[in-house]
Amino acid sequence: MLQPLAGRPGEHEALANDASFAALERKAVTRRRLRRGLRIAWQLTAIAALLTLSFFRMPQVDGRSMLPSIADGSHVLIDTLSYGLRLGPIVVGARPIMRGDVVAFRTPASDGHILLKRVVALPGDTIALVNGTTFVNGQPFAPAPRIIGDTSNLRPQTVPAGHLFVLGDDRPDSVDSRAFGPVGEAAIVGKALFVIWPLSRAHPIR
Repeated sequence: MLQPLAGRPGEHEALANDASFAALERKAVTRRRLRRGLRIAWQLTAIAALLTLSFFRMPQVDGRSMLPSIADGSHVLIDTLSYGLRLGPIVVGARPIMRGDVVAFRTPASDGHILLKRVVALPGDTIALVNGTTFVNGQPFAPAPRIIGDTSNLRPQTVPAGHLFVLGDDRPDSVDSRAFGPVGEAAIVGKALFVIWPLSRAHPIR
């Protein structure tokens, strides 16, 4: 009866060692890939955070001028790239500001603080207020779904080139273009997109 051939001495041990080495190598490769993936994820997270800090702002609203859409104490997300990237006098990827947009801006009177108001008239438009009703180019204009109205009046005036006429939604409690005049487009910081805090009042700004 034939007997199975026996392997050379130490052959089985060598095969086992090779298998163990291959398993360890696979584990090492997996760990390196995992570390590399985590490092890339951390770098991407850091870049996203820097971009967020660079191109988005989240100021807290101080005042009632944008009620009922934006309450006092709310934190608002402002997109500073909504109308393009401003590089000094040059605007890259410029997009037009629209009537009804809620914009963030600074004026000399604001002492460096960011203000939020709603655009009601664009450069070249004729704006007037009659007993609280807004008229743009002779036609009644409702810039927001809801406002807190008043009975203010404003004689017709034409918005200068490069400027915007802005009003607060809470007309009785708003200091706006009725007081400080049209706002230069160069003073616009960005567009207000969302109320993000408190979460109970979070909503898109319309």
